[in-house]
Amino acid sequence: MHAPDTPNPPNCHASALAEHADAIRRLGKRVVGDVSEIGRRLSECKKLVGHGNWLPWLDREFGWTDKTAENFINVHKLAGKFENFSNLELPLSGLYLLAAPSTPQKARDEIIERAEAGEKLPVAEVNRTVEKHKGRKRRARSQRNKLLRANKREYLEIKITGLESEIAELKEQRREPASAARCEICREKKQATQRRVFVCDRCAEIHELETGAEAAPPADDGLDIPACLDRTKRRSTT
Repeated sequence: MHAPDTPNPPNCHASALAEHADAIRRLGKRVVGDVSEIGRRLSECKKLVGHGNWLPWLDREFGWTDKTAENFINVHKLAGKFENFSNLELPLSGLYLLAAPSTPQKARDEIIERAEAGEKLPVAEVNRTVEKHKGRKRRARSQRNKLLRANKREYLEIKITGLESEIAELKEQRREPASAARCEICREKKQATQRRVFVCDRCAEIHELETGAEAAPPADDGLDIPACLDRTKRRSTT
């Protein structure tokens, strides 16, 4: 089975791409300056080949993966941030590690400062320095997250305490005794035409209602003494 043909880049860029490819092959010494120049040319090629043609072009021209090309491009980007970057004496793998996006800036600063001072830094030492600063960064991030969680927990506790206080206050208001002044319902019931005692179903106070009319005479209970037998009344008539 034959592998499918890789798409060709646009014809209008064929000559420019061929010139870049030849130059990249000549810059194979892998010194810092050459690696940075390779990365610059690869960046230009990536723009020229068009969408979907980058990986096939890399494989056809150099047999490289995207990761290999990205290592060169990262070195080129990093070189633009340091004035004397091309004078650094670092192994190629250490250079790639230094330029990786995941490398902390403090690690880059330390490695470059030591290299500029003339220190020979093998790949193992570059990796150790990078991992040291990554560990510090992870610890700082962990402490920051822990502080954020503690602050969030404290905020929630304050919020809950405030809500509990509001709920308790509302409950207390419901338990408060009714005011001495009668409520509106009581005043309305006071307009009743008979004297009576009732319990207001709104404020739970006991009220005795009166009307302005004269009280009716008490009903005869059958226990009154007849006038003919009442001696006090007979004396008064004699």
